[in-house]
Amino acid sequence: MQTLKQLFDMSDSIAVVTGGGTHLGLAISESLCELGATVIIASRNLNNCKKVAAQLSESGLKAHALQCDATIESDVNSLIQSVIQTHGKLDVFVCNAGGSTPDDDFPAASAQAFRETI
Repeated sequence: MQTLKQLFDMSDSIAVVTGGGTHLGLAISESLCELGATVIIASRNLNNCKKVAAQLSESGLKAHALQCDATIESDVNSLIQSVIQTHGKLDVFVCNAGGSTPDDDFPAASAQAFRETI
């Protein structure tokens, strides 16, 4: 019987996770790396992406950082082109990026602030 890791082996996969350096995106990035994927961590905050990618790489995992503002179509297109040019393909694209309300309080957020977050 195969193990869970064998069933979900992603050793030959290239994955992008937008918003991949914090919160849920970080957990997704780590999980994909642990399953063997090469993960490109992308967000507006390139320094944070680099920090997370370095930490994962130090653990023997394959992670890289690229800057991308998911609200700007040309940034997303450039991200995709860069990944394909560098890695020859793109297998997984996790659209996780999101903003935050000024006070990070969803119950109190206005409808406009919620739309901007999503």
